[in-house]
Amino acid sequence: MRVPRFVPAFFRRERLGLAVIFAGIAWLYVYIGVPPQYALRFTKANGDYYNLLTDGFLAGRLGLSIDPPPALVALADPYDPVQRQQLGGIDMHDVAYYKGRYYLYFGVAPVVTLFLPFRWLTGVHFPQNFATVLFCAGGYFCSLGLFLGLRRRYFPDCSTGLVWLGSLMLGLGNFCLPLLARNSVWELPIASAYFYSTAGFWLLFLGWNSLSHRLAWWWGASGAFGLAIASRPHFVFLAAGLGVLWLWRRWVGMRAAGRWNFQLIVREALALFLPVGLIIAGLLVYNYQRFGQPFEFGIRYQLGGYSVIHATLSSWRFFPINFYLEFLAPAQLQRYFPFFNVVRGYPGPQPLEWGGGRIPMACWPTCLSPGWRCWLPCCGRFGFARNVSWAGG
Repeated sequence: MRVPRFVPAFFRRERLGLAVIFAGIAWLYVYIGVPPQYALRFTKANGDYYNLLTDGFLAGRLGLSIDPPPALVALADPYDPVQRQQLGGIDMHDVAYYKGRYYLYFGVAPVVTLFLPFRWLTGVHFPQNFATVLFCAGGYFCSLGLFLGLRRRYFPDCSTGLVWLGSLMLGLGNFCLPLLARNSVWELPIASAYFYSTAGFWLLFLGWNSLSHRLAWWWGASGAFGLAIASRPHFVFLAAGLGVLWLWRRWVGMRAAGRWNFQLIVREALALFLPVGLIIAGLLVYNYQRFGQPFEFGIRYQLGGYSVIHATLSSWRFFPINFYLEFLAPAQLQRYFPFFNVVRGYPGPQPLEWGGGRIPMACWPTCLSPGWRCWLPCCGRFGFARNVSWAGG
């Protein structure tokens, strides 16, 4: 497809407006994510969870650099919040505890790609709250790059005003603003997954529209999706879905051409699957070395407000209540994100073990949510309230 050439003066004006929009959105992210009362601290001593994990890595550990107090280790059931409260709150909240060590069950990608290299290069820690801002701004930049690439290739006649409006919507309509409003350890891996997944989509697009460097772009895209999985493990379903889509496109294309180029299929398969496969394999080894199980990320061993170690986290018995809350529960508007909430609970018997658990295939509402979210203003009376939060990440 022939792409029209833009008039230089027109293109410069459009790029200047885009630069102003991006700078304004990035400043807004910083203003919300790092308010004045929480100044940036580039120090050698930092008690943020991700910096503690960074120090643990530098000390040859797979967990945090600090040890649990002996009183916690001596408890009969350290996962019982009642027993821990009797210690006077000396334990760390919402970390994984296993065999006398503290671990993070959150994604490890921010440590490997940001905190650890920064510590090596500078000798000081990178502020955890600013890392979330940085990943949000990076995700917005990548989504903006993908948006402009799609516009340039498929919608070259789109006006500058619509491009600027679309750029504003990308920066203000994502989940970064409500995410940064409570900027802590929980928000960092979400922002990291947002950045690496949008980078992966952008690199996929660049590779698909490049004849000479397609495989190079796709190697990068596969690595980006792997880091998204290392940030939020459920992104593995996104990577698997994209792999199926590539297989289907290649099968249809080569069947229509009447010939099969197996050498091309092998090269593309290596570019698309080898980097993400290596990262997933590294995650499984990391989990095994920490908890003795490759698919255990530490959620079962978390120290929270209730004991999770004996809870049922996933069961097909949760299907009716989850299906009701995702698709059928009546919804109403509210002032705060995600702007909808359920107004009537599940009418049937609730399983005793259910605490918001998901069925194994519960990722599929996430794929449907962006499209269904467009119907919410018209179909709010039919429910879909919980889907808004899924679409927001």
